[in-house]
Amino acid sequence: VYVGFIGFNLRDPITGVKNFRRAVAHALDKDFVVSVLMGGYAEKVYTFVHPGFSFWVNPDVPRYDFDLSAAARLLDEAGFRDVDGDGWREGPDGKRFEVTIYTPEYDPVRVRIGDILVENLAKVGVRVKNVPVDFDTMIDYVYNQNKFQMYIIENDANFQPWYYSSFYVEEQAVPGGNNPWGFVSKEFESLLRRAEAEPDDAARASMYKQLQAMLADELPLLPVYVRYWIQVYRRELAGVVDMPGGALNFWTLINGNFRGLAPKLPYTELVPPVPTTPAPTVVATFTVY
Repeated sequence: VYVGFIGFNLRDPITGVKNFRRAVAHALDKDFVVSVLMGGYAEKVYTFVHPGFSFWVNPDVPRYDFDLSAAARLLDEAGFRDVDGDGWREGPDGKRFEVTIYTPEYDPVRVRIGDILVENLAKVGVRVKNVPVDFDTMIDYVYNQNKFQMYIIENDANFQPWYYSSFYVEEQAVPGGNNPWGFVSKEFESLLRRAEAEPDDAARASMYKQLQAMLADELPLLPVYVRYWIQVYRRELAGVVDMPGGALNFWTLINGNFRGLAPKLPYTELVPPVPTTPAPTVVATFTVY
C-alpha cells in the first residue's frame, strides 16, 4: 500500500512558495506516468491515502491535472517572471535560480519522472536539475539534514488520523524527524487532535477528509501514483484472502490450502546419532581366594 509522491521543502525560498509547488504539480502528467512509464500497472492518486481504504479517502481534494498554462499563470502570480528576457524566470527577488529534485537511482520510473519535470518545467521557463542518488544518500539529505528542495520517494499510505500525528506535526519538523517538508499548521494540528480523540468512525472520517483537503491545498507533498502489486499463485490454492496490499498476507498464510490435493508435510527421517567418541573399554578383574 505504498504511494509514490514528490516532497517539497517548505523552508526553501523557492519551493516554500505555495504557488510554485502548485505549478510543479500542474507540470507533471500523471496519466503519462501510469500509462507509459508504469505500463498501466498503477493508478494516479490525489491524496496520500491508498484508494483501497475507500472509507477514509476524500475524492474531492484539490486536484492539479497536467496543464502547463495553469503552471505558467501560477508562476506569474507568485512573482516568478522572466525579468531579463532570456527565456528563464527569475525568482521574486529578481535573481536567477535552479531547483534540484533528488530521485532514487535504482528505480528508472522515478528517475524518468524527474526527467519529465525537467522537460515540462523548462517549457514554462523554470530550470530544474534531476539528480539521481542512492537511497541512503537521499534519506540523509532529506530526513537527516533537511537540505533539499524536491525529491521523489514511495512510502506507506496514511490510514486514519493517528498516522498523521507521526508526520504532519511540528514536533516532527526537525532533523531526523518524519516531517522533512517543514509543514507546520496550528489549525491542521488542532483538527488532527480532535480527530484522534473522536470515537465515532463516521465523524472521524469526516474530519480526516478535511485534513486531506488541507494537505492538498498546502501541498507539502504531491501524491502521484500507487503501483499494482502483481502476485501469482496456483489455481489449486484455496483460502486466498485478497485485501489492500495484496494476497500475500497473514490471513492467506493461515487459511491457504490446496483443493483436492492431499496434505503432505515435509519431514526429516530420524537417523540414530553416531557416537563421536568410542565407547569406554570395560576391563573385568577377579580376586582368587
